[in-house]
Amino acid sequence: MNIVFQRLQLPPQETFDLIIGTSIFVYYNAFEQSLARANVAAMLKPGGYLLSNDKLPDFVPSGLEDVLETKIEMSHAPLNIVDYIFCYRRQAR
Repeated sequence: MNIVFQRLQLPPQETFDLIIGTSIFVYYNAFEQSLARANVAAMLKPGGYLLSNDKLPDFVPSGLEDVLETKIEMSHAPLNIVDYIFCYRRQAR
């Protein structure tokens, strides 16, 4: 399935509480990331979460709200490698 151009239609009882997508959205441009965000939202239960290390724009209404951003320090000086986790929650319809 192509998360940008295809939407998985699931019965409500089969939707997900949590979807984790790391290091995948970076391969798409901002508009495609917005489409992917909307398609992921369709697979989540109301109140379900998407976790990603990519900040996703919301050019296309998705029904996902930004709820948390966490900075993770993976190493200290001199490298100072950091990553971020972004948490999105599907709003109730």
